[in-house]
Amino acid sequence: MKMRISGLDCWSIAIVILICLTTAISNAQNSVNGPVKISGKCVTTKSDISEGQTPTFTINVDVQVDDGWHIYDVVPKGTPVSETTVSIKYPNGVVAVGDLERPFSLPYIEKPGTKIFQGTVSFSQKVKVSESFDSGKVKVTLKYQVCNVDRCQPPTEQTVSVAIPKLDDKDADGNDFDLFATPELLMVAGKPLNSAAKQMYPSPAIFDVDNDGKMELVVGDIFGSLNIYENQNLSGQGDPVWSEYTPLKSIDNKPIKVSNW
Repeated sequence: MKMRISGLDCWSIAIVILICLTTAISNAQNSVNGPVKISGKCVTTKSDISEGQTPTFTINVDVQVDDGWHIYDVVPKGTPVSETTVSIKYPNGVVAVGDLERPFSLPYIEKPGTKIFQGTVSFSQKVKVSESFDSGKVKVTLKYQVCNVDRCQPPTEQTVSVAIPKLDDKDADGNDFDLFATPELLMVAGKPLNSAAKQMYPSPAIFDVDNDGKMELVVGDIFGSLNIYENQNLSGQGDPVWSEYTPLKSIDNKPIKVSNW
């Protein structure tokens, strides 16, 4: 039996084939360059390698989730998606100090009781090395499931290796040793920043808010609140002396909120 296919049917078949090929190519690209990318680094401060003390380092693993996607921190029991987990394998002479520090997660408004990671977040683990430690790498494996509002990809994992520097040889990667000074607190009105305002994940910046030629300290947080600190040191010498905070307000005298949702 012979079948005749009209020109219109040929076009329909060609379009279907093209859609299938495009989908296959897209899926192949996602499997290689998916919406989640991870990187790792080992950092320390001068206080971490004080003479006579066991050297400690911090392993930072940065997770970058593409816009429109998210991975899960907490999901209710019975939810058919996977929470994000981190496992670490240490070389001989390296041991963990304390628990893994997980980043702050956001409530997922689409699913009550669920918390997610979006954008760039960091997991941190402090480690210490023994005197016998020579060289080696910490292997960090991130297991996760990435989703958007329309679909979820299957659970997967990525592993990153982080070199632990040798103290007598700059850096285990052959680069300059990443040595930072001991961090100092940003002080406002004689107290550490955020002692009074209690903003969550405060992010400071310097900006001339009122266009008076003088810089103010502007601090935002993850929920979009903005607080202003005036510089009370008008001498032009020395460090700024920041005042108590004042919420940034609109023309109708209401606190301004810049939502990140």
